[in-house]
Amino acid sequence: MKSFRGEICVILSTLGFGSMGVLAKGIYESGYGVLATLTFRFYFAGLALLVYLVLAKESFRISKKQGLLLAAIGGFFYSAFSICYFAGLRFTDASIVAFVFALYPVIVTLLNFFFFHETMSGKKILCLVLSVLALYILTRSPGANVNLIGLAISLVGGILYAVYTMLLDHKDLQSLSPVVTTFYIILSTGLVLTLICLARGERLLPISPSQGLSLLSLGLVSTAMAILTYNTGVRILGSTKASLIANFEALVSTILAMVFLGEYLTWIQWIGALLMILVIFLISSLDGKKSLEE
Repeated sequence: MKSFRGEICVILSTLGFGSMGVLAKGIYESGYGVLATLTFRFYFAGLALLVYLVLAKESFRISKKQGLLLAAIGGFFYSAFSICYFAGLRFTDASIVAFVFALYPVIVTLLNFFFFHETMSGKKILCLVLSVLALYILTRSPGANVNLIGLAISLVGGILYAVYTMLLDHKDLQSLSPVVTTFYIILSTGLVLTLICLARGERLLPISPSQGLSLLSLGLVSTAMAILTYNTGVRILGSTKASLIANFEALVSTILAMVFLGEYLTWIQWIGALLMILVIFLISSLDGKKSLEE
């Protein structure tokens, strides 16, 4: 029964993260900008995590070194890959953006090989080859019609996200709980995005009731709830089993985009998508890790 509860938590997390693209595109259609959307996403998510931490009586105490590190991670990397993810949605389908970001374990493998000289096993090389093939089928096959600007932005975001997940393993952050770490990262990200919005003169207010509801859903459901339920699932199931379930996130995004946005993949693209899911499963089983946030 406890295991089942953990599985439900991770499934809810996957649904939450998977709905991000659909909610964001709906907000864009109402005339709201990328940066303003992200800013409110982190306002609402940060407030929800703050309430959770207070109710759970978790300590907020961090050292000066930890604070500077979290501010740098949130202020640059989290802000940057979030902008890439949400900007990518402006140009291409939600499913494409989701699948590109889902390849971050493959990118981490490449970064570890080039910068830290980690050994590249035969299985990892196979995963790299298959991921390139899957991405090509998904984005360049006949009938795919994928916007190259959106694809390029998503790829840059995927690389930044991979670096971000590597930074979360920093030894100075190991003593902090995942939720506390995420709270401070989201706090610094929200502050940076607010400054960017003010500098660019981007409108934050007023917002209509429908925009407010969508922004609230984006912050609470697709961010705070998704983070907390995934964290709970990891505690119950362990990181390996939880990450295997969470690997279906890109597929969830694809299905929701079909239902709510009318964004369909061709049958050839489905082959690429399923191959990519296989690659993600393989590389995750080799790593046994998944980042808490998206």
